Amino acid sequence: MSKLADLRSAALPFVTRSLRGKRLRRTVLLSALLGILTLILGLWISFGSGRFEHEIRSGLGVEQSRWMRQDQEFVVFVDSIDEAIETRRDLKHLVATNGQGYWTRPKSLAEDAAYFLSQAALTPLPRSAYLPENEPIRELWQRAQALDATSPLRAALVLNEERRPWFDWNEPEHVARLQAIVDADLIPRIERYRSTLTTVDGVRLTGSIAGGIFALLALVLGPLLVGTQMAQEVHENTLMPLTGTSLRTRELLLGLAAGPLTLVAILAVPQVLLLLLTVAAVGHPIPALAGILTAIVGAFFLSMLAQLLGFSLGRQRSPGILGMGLLSFFGMLAMAGAGFGLAPSRYTIGVFAVLPEAATTHLLRSSLLPHELFFREWRLAHQADFAIAIGTVGIGVLGLLGLRALERRVGRVSGSTLSRREGLLGALVTTVLVLLALPRRGFSYRMDDGYLLSLAVLTIPFAILMMMRVPLAEAGERRGPLPVASLLGELGLWAGIHGVIVLGLLGRPDALFEVHPAAFLYLGWFLLVVGLLSIRVVARPLGLGARVWVGFAAFFSLIAFAQIAAFTRPWAHRNIGDLALFSHVSPFLGVAQVLLLVVIPWTLWRSLRARA
Repeated sequence: MSKLADLRSAALPFVTRSLRGKRLRRTVLLSALLGILTLILGLWISFGSGRFEHEIRSGLGVEQSRWMRQDQEFVVFVDSIDEAIETRRDLKHLVATNGQGYWTRPKSLAEDAAYFLSQAALTPLPRSAYLPENEPIRELWQRAQALDATSPLRAALVLNEERRPWFDWNEPEHVARLQAIVDADLIPRIERYRSTLTTVDGVRLTGSIAGGIFALLALVLGPLLVGTQMAQEVHENTLMPLTGTSLRTRELLLGLAAGPLTLVAILAVPQVLLLLLTVAAVGHPIPALAGILTAIVGAFFLSMLAQLLGFSLGRQRSPGILGMGLLSFFGMLAMAGAGFGLAPSRYTIGVFAVLPEAATTHLLRSSLLPHELFFREWRLAHQADFAIAIGTVGIGVLGLLGLRALERRVGRVSGSTLSRREGLLGALVTTVLVLLALPRRGFSYRMDDGYLLSLAVLTIPFAILMMMRVPLAEAGERRGPLPVASLLGELGLWAGIHGVIVLGLLGRPDALFEVHPAAFLYLGWFLLVVGLLSIRVVARPLGLGARVWVGFAAFFSLIAFAQIAAFTRPWAHRNIGDLALFSHVSPFLGVAQVLLLVVIPWTLWRSLRARA
């Protein structure tokens, strides 16, 4: 039997358990209702005339802002009959008083148009306007000059020269706005607001909404259910009997994840069908398929992360509390990813490499509602595709490492959760992803911008990987001596690889010699304390006093990081007193800082070697 068939056989009992009773019927019904609601939501947002629907359309860039349309089309939009009656009364008052009355929306629009008209009348035509085919432009200029000279509203208005707008006859938008003003004789129209989207635009927007719901199901609901189920199994002590069955540990873990993910897949089927149908009709299939693949890989990684958290915290916390925490965490990631994916800029493209939510949002939007930034500069589009491709592979590798670590913990295999090669692979992958996520200008000319920022971000994943490298002993086994020096050497190797990559990106190896030697001393101290803290948290029980001391040591390491930043800059001070920045505040604080630089690593080392 192949591995795929083994996995299918292992997942079948858990999938059956998730769909037992009336759950399958209810899930299918809920899936169909969700698909119908998606269609209704798409039609409502596409063709609704309310301000809320308009804000969503303008935010997505499928419709011009209402206020910009009013200036461009020279029209006052109203939302109701009562507002239309009131606006018509204001318009009549504007005409009767030649703009000398109280402030109204028609008066404000007419004044702005008068300034625009006056500037257009004073702006000479370009040479191209005198060609035979550009006779309408010359006629429009003549009409603008005549209206500027004869309009009662324009004559009664005392123009402020500082308010004169910029006008260019070579700008089609300027010419179109002037045409609307001249055709209306400087009197704005009143019109009931309606959506400007066509049927094709509505189909595209509906498909985009379906893609967003699919991403939400895959990247938030799926990992949430997987982590909550693992926490429930651990909390109720039902995971232990499952490890005694004929299932291998990996099959057990994937089967446990397959149960909740099957429910999510049933809910996501109508959304995927709507997305693919709309893409096939009016969109681009390749970005949509890439977005679906990225979402699946991201869901796998987040599910493994949720299972690790559920297994680690399931005994101390109830599944409900842990589920609320996971919902907050995955929800924040989804909101941040949606923000980066819907409104990318040249400085945030690299975020696609570390946030599968951002990459999925960008790809699904690009399949139906492409962002204009990537139309203007194809180089940015290629950078985004490269970041997404590398990020998808990297996130998949991290997911496999998480599965491997979870397999050892659930299977109660003594030793390290990750092997030395797996830890090195995880450090290398996270380094590449973080460096891709940083803006390119961070490696323009200074080392401190690129190195320190990336090192600060990498501290957390390096610490987590170091925790997974600490050898653990199961109940009843004798714990051997901790290889503290070897583990610290691995952390130093990871940091060294990161530094070499940064120097390669900087393109200036000589920048290393511009750094003050004190920066390397504080960097070594910082890595030493981070490594000792990571080992201490996992290897020894933490009492109240130990928790306070570990927290204080972690806080004090931030001060050491500030010292690294101070001495990394080429213009850093060279005085011996600057080795302890607190000495500039008080000599006592300077002495205390120096003592803590010795006491903190010594106490952590002693606690690790005390009971080998």
